[in-house]
Amino acid sequence: MLNLSHNEIRNIENGFMGNEVHIKTLDLSHNQLQQVPVESLQNFVDSLKNINLGFNSIGKLERTALGNLVLLETFNVEHNHISKMERKAFHNLPSLQIINLSFNKIDQLQTDQFKNLDNLRILDLSHNKIRSFSKEIFQNTRIELLKLSNNQIVVIPNNALGEVGYTLRTLDLSENLIEHIDSTMFQEIPFLTKLNLANNKLTILPDNVFANVGNLISLDLGYNPLRSNFKELFHYLEKLGKLSLAGTRLSEIPMLPLPNLTFLNISDNSVQKVYVNSIEQLAKLRTLVLSRNQISQVPNNIWMYMPQLKTLDISSNPIKVSFFPQTSLVHYYLFMSTHSQNPQNDSKLARKFSLTKKI
Repeated sequence: MLNLSHNEIRNIENGFMGNEVHIKTLDLSHNQLQQVPVESLQNFVDSLKNINLGFNSIGKLERTALGNLVLLETFNVEHNHISKMERKAFHNLPSLQIINLSFNKIDQLQTDQFKNLDNLRILDLSHNKIRSFSKEIFQNTRIELLKLSNNQIVVIPNNALGEVGYTLRTLDLSENLIEHIDSTMFQEIPFLTKLNLANNKLTILPDNVFANVGNLISLDLGYNPLRSNFKELFHYLEKLGKLSLAGTRLSEIPMLPLPNLTFLNISDNSVQKVYVNSIEQLAKLRTLVLSRNQISQVPNNIWMYMPQLKTLDISSNPIKVSFFPQTSLVHYYLFMSTHSQNPQNDSKLARKFSLTKKI
């Protein structure tokens, strides 16, 4: 490994270190490079696997920007000034697996931009200015994790992810301008396990929009002004373990048919009371976040429906009394401990709570 980061390097000579040095990892981050030193990198064509050019002043990725680095596996150019990438910027890089283009100024992706990168698994395009993309961009790739958060995407074509339909596992589309998602949007990516749609402009989601992604284990819909039928919306997500509905303008917790849910975030809403029918199907819930709502009293009749609850956050609510009545949470867990069928696990009944009084 050669680490030249945090210097003031502006350019690299063509004969940089000669031809007899074998470098697998080259770190040139936090310098003043204005372009990829492609000619100098060719000195290490027989060894170079990892390049870090993050935090420089690179403004463009030219055609074959990395030359003929056939062994290259990871390429990082985060936090540069890249506004344009030529169509074959990543041409002839058969071993490339990870590309980090985050925090740049890219507003358009060329057709076939990443075509034929057979081993590409992780692509980070977050924090750019991308407005749209088509499926041809990912042709013949095997992307497993795709980050498109913090862009300017308004509409996603229904077939845009078809080329990575059988390999895509994690999709991050948060912090965009998406207003609508068609019911067929996720038909072509049935093996998706993590989906982040937080901080968009979604209002109504079709009842069957998640019908083809039954393998989802994590879903974030937070900070969208949703008006959906949540009972029907989550009907197909029996495997879901983590769900965020924070900041979705809820006045009450919706009925959630999610038997395997372990984490639920309902913070930043207008919930005043927690009703039994909202949580009675959440027997495996371990973490419940109700902070920053309008709850004035700690509910005392719901805890038996969540026997595995370990963390409860009801901070920043207008709660004026922080003690628990006789029939409340503390007595319920004392009851559970007394009647435990497995005394060895009694210690696991200790629970963590976060309460903030407002006098």
